Amino acid sequence: MSSELFFETGWMLQSGRISRLMSHQILKKKVFCNSFSYYCVKEYEYLKILQQRLQDRLKIITILVDDSFQSMRDLMKNNNYPWTFLHFSNQPQVIDDYDIQTYPSYFLIGPEGKLVLSPAPSPAENFEATFNKLQIE
Repeated sequence: MSSELFFETGWMLQSGRISRLMSHQILKKKVFCNSFSYYCVKEYEYLKILQQRLQDRLKIITILVDDSFQSMRDLMKNNNYPWTFLHFSNQPQVIDDYDIQTYPSYFLIGPEGKLVLSPAPSPAENFEATFNKLQIE
């Protein structure tokens, strides 16, 4: 079984590494979520604010674990979120690779592809202050 996740514009997650990202200097925040959880949907609004504030320093990538790819497309179409969404394509090994126990789950990935924060705080748990502190150190 392949360990690839696909996004409709060609983004790909292979063995835990995002391909075709914009810059090697930008940190990535991976979010494992779904489109039907109250907490996930609520966090999307915080993520939208983070995307606006930190777009030059942080690339947000949400990995949806919904059963259907169509639910992800509907979510994106109805909400116009300004960051990358991937669908896990029924490949549970990705969930195991990151040891996901709850949704949403957050991880901060450094420019070299290594975990910086595992787990990372959510936007509601003051992720931005933690992120800014890491940028200073």
